[in-house]
Amino acid sequence: MTRLLALVALCLVVVSVEACQDKPVPAPRPQVVAPRQPAAPAAAPAASPSPQAVPTDLVYQRFVLNPEPVYQELLVGPPQTGGMRSGRPVLLPGQEMARHSTKDNEEMLVFLKGKARVVLGSETISMEEGQALYIPPQNEHGIFNDGPEELRYMYIVAPAGR
Repeated sequence: MTRLLALVALCLVVVSVEACQDKPVPAPRPQVVAPRQPAAPAAAPAASPSPQAVPTDLVYQRFVLNPEPVYQELLVGPPQTGGMRSGRPVLLPGQEMARHSTKDNEEMLVFLKGKARVVLGSETISMEEGQALYIPPQNEHGIFNDGPEELRYMYIVAPAGR
């Protein structure tokens, strides 16, 4: 959960910085930086909460959000990440992201532009630019653009319980 929140905070900073600049943004191109030499391994904890090993070969990646109104995939999961996926969908007025389930994942939605109607189970939630919504595992949800302008948001999905 801490890793998910840190990524969301980083995404908001990147989006804020890019949105405040008047110059055109280049096409998205992940910048991968070579990993540093790993530090000496620390002593393993007495009991590990997860049977899955944490990848040690991951590197940070920087993304520039495409200013065009198109879907932009950011993280696709392993081997690019330890399991996290993210992207930036764009829904035009009247479009929707069909109902789907988080399954065994946590999901964070960060709304960047426009207004959304999110149906989470049987509840309807109104969201707008500058707001974020956490969706726990095992929750069905759909995102709808009922407004007059395009809706842009980011989703960040990570395996629960890590």
